[in-house]
Amino acid sequence: MTAPTKKIFVVGLNAARIYALDQDDGLITSSNATVYGGLSVGGPVTFLYEPPDPESIAHPGNNQVLQRDTLPSLDTASGSLEVSRTDFDTLQHLLNVNVRTFGDVYSLAWGSNQQGTEPTVALVVYSQGKLPSGVRGWSTYVLPKCVIVPKPKSKSREQSNHVYFVQPNASSKHITGLALTTADDGCTSAEVIEYQSNYRLGFAAWQTTSAEAAYDFDTDLPFVNLGSGSITVTKNGTLMTYGADADAVHYTADADGITFGAALTNGDIVRCMYEMADTAVDVE
Repeated sequence: MTAPTKKIFVVGLNAARIYALDQDDGLITSSNATVYGGLSVGGPVTFLYEPPDPESIAHPGNNQVLQRDTLPSLDTASGSLEVSRTDFDTLQHLLNVNVRTFGDVYSLAWGSNQQGTEPTVALVVYSQGKLPSGVRGWSTYVLPKCVIVPKPKSKSREQSNHVYFVQPNASSKHITGLALTTADDGCTSAEVIEYQSNYRLGFAAWQTTSAEAAYDFDTDLPFVNLGSGSITVTKNGTLMTYGADADAVHYTADADGITFGAALTNGDIVRCMYEMADTAVDVE
């Protein structure tokens, strides 16, 4: 399959996922060879990213504006994610608190003394769309580093949503660990990176613990299995090569996972961006 046309008509918010980040390198974390695919955000309704307006500078003289320049704003960008479902598993991670169990009852603290210690995470949101040819395409926003602070729902007769305050932070890397470069990206840092693809993108991470060579995807999030053009794999932040060579820098992939040509070293972190099959379901 060929790449999309770089032109797409987008609608809706189909899914959202939140990823814990490693505190050493700021990339998707993983503690073992079992796939880490983030937390599915149940019931995402709307996502809003609001960069500040640039600052306009006027150069006056002779009772008129002689020239005008534009500088980036010194204000910060903000964002919000509205979510209809209350999910204690996701909320406890974002609020940096614990869900406590009292028999068959769960509790979660709001407005705690942990305010201000919320973790930096990655946020991925997806929208479906149509390419000019009428074929399905996908638009994905990735915030590689952000702080998300949820607000509790109101109680009323009408349906209400959680509002997650999203504070984007600049990142010098893609979510897989590849650096943003002037040659490839035209920049060296960004708050939001938009991807366009034929299928919805999945992100996953593993940590080698027993010299593994094979790494399985989440069974609910299989690879579309369309070869090297639909998958990107890094090892410790370095791009690996698609192919069947018998070494630890080449890999092959099928619907179930990726396999390197040789066993990796314990502690190696494998991260992957891949296009998911249409059968992928992340609504829990």
